[in-house]
Order: sequence, then structure tokens, then C-alpha cells
Amino acid sequence: MHNNLVRVLITGCHSIIGQWLIKRCQGKFYVLGTSKDESTPLKKERFEYIKLDVTSRKMVKEVFKKFNPRFVVNTAGMNCIERCENEKEQCWKINVDSVNNLTYYSKFVNAKFIHISSSFIFDGKKGNYIEEDRPFPTTYYGKSKLASENIVKSSGLEWSIIRTSFIYGKDTIKKSKCFVDNLLNQVKQKNKIDIEENIILNPTYIGNFVDAVWKIIKLEKSGVFHIAGRETSTLEDFIKKIITINGFDSNLVQLKDKNNSIKNFGMIVTNAEKELNMKFLNVEEGLRFYFL
Repeated sequence: MHNNLVRVLITGCHSIIGQWLIKRCQGKFYVLGTSKDESTPLKKERFEYIKLDVTSRKMVKEVFKKFNPRFVVNTAGMNCIERCENEKEQCWKINVDSVNNLTYYSKFVNAKFIHISSSFIFDGKKGNYIEEDRPFPTTYYGKSKLASENIVKSSGLEWSIIRTSFIYGKDTIKKSKCFVDNLLNQVKQKNKIDIEENIILNPTYIGNFVDAVWKIIKLEKSGVFHIAGRETSTLEDFIKKIITINGFDSNLVQLKDKNNSIKNFGMIVTNAEKELNMKFLNVEEGLRFYFL
């Protein structure tokens, strides 16, 4: 039944990226979704599911041996910056050691490795980062993502590294925990929205992002790609835009320390747009798709 399909293994398929990769899968792919959970709440018409703890080399070996993927898309990871700072050992285990496990067995089956990374590998001093800019992370999360990139680059595999920024979209598993919906729930209750740090990012609509990932797979593109929203925005302005387009008062947004210097983690995405022959969405376009 699956003999003529290209085998794609997706780690962390219960993450928002993993969910949407399965949801937007197009073409002749046989997808195996994995996560550390015993079972999946996702509808399984389009994929198979198996439990996989990516930090366990034994489990990774067994899954690769059974499935024999042509592509591995690694979305698994710890991405809460504060949690990574507080749980450094666990962060390294999940974000770095697991990549060692996955790339090791990818070599055995000659799979191409597609790794999701972050704009936080940069220090936020310059902004408008291109793929060739020198990384210099200042957070433990950023350091772990850079370390994982270096593992991928030195693995001897065919690889693509995709750096992205502030992904948002409907989470089909944790429906009430979407960033945008949570924000609007607070506003409806007329609660003030406190912003601790006003950083510049590329707000990235998840549907646009995963379409680009599938295109990388289809076109078998290799290298480092900045795939994110085409337009940068401060976190404050992005939140205000969400509020105002829904008819609420943007004065509810409150920046705690207005004297803090703004860190700019914005990325330039024109190279990826050219390579993939597609257009990434700006802030307004992305939000329009979100609220469809």
C-alpha cells in the first residue's frame, strides 16, 4: 500500500509545527508522526503514529529500523526560553542530545535531515539577519539551538536547517492555549496585557510556514533557510494589531519598562522566498488567514 510513497518521519508531531505538517501534507508521502505520548489525539487518516522519546537512543534506533524514512523532520524540542534557563540539563538533553540520536540513525538509513531552529541563535543586537550572519546566542535556549545546528551540519547527512521566528496558529490539541486566542480572552475580560520585554520578531503564520517546509522536502533543497513572516514587528505592535482588528482597545497593552533597549531578532527571508519560489505573509496577511 505504501510502497510507492516517500517516507517522512516527523518528530514532535504534537507540537504546533508537527500538527500542521501532518494537516498540510500534500503529495505522495507516507508520514509517521512521533511524540513522547502513548497515543495521538490527531485524526490518523493521513499518517501513522508511534510513541518516540527522542532522547532515548534505543527507541530512536527501533523506529528508524522499522520505518526506514527518506526524510526526517525534527520539530521536537524545548522552546520556552524561561524553562530552558531554569532546566538547563533537560533543555540540553531534549534540544541537543536528541539531535545526536536522530542524526546518528538517519545516517544508517541515508535519510535527509530537516531541522527546525530559531532566530534566537542570534544576539538581537543587529537585526535583519541573513543566513550567513554569525550566530551569537545570549539565552540558554539559543545556545542549545545553535549546538543542535552544528550537530546537523557536521553529521555528513543531506540536511536543511530552517530558522524561524514567533510562530502562531490554531493548536488543534491545546485549543484554548493558542497565543492569539489567549490574548483575546484576556482582552474580552478587560484585563491589562503586560509585556515584559519588547523584542522585534517576524510573526509567522503556521500555515505559511509548513507549506514552505513541505516545499523544501518536495524540491529536496539543502542548506540554511530563514523561513518566517516577511515583515518584522515589535511584540507590542503585533499584540496591538491583534487587538485592534478585533475591535478592542489597544490601550490595554502595557509595556512594563519603556526604557529597556529593544532587541532585534528580525530575519531577512528573501533568500528562502527566491529558493522556494513562494511568498511569505506579512503581519496583516498572516492574521487574516488566522481569523478566516
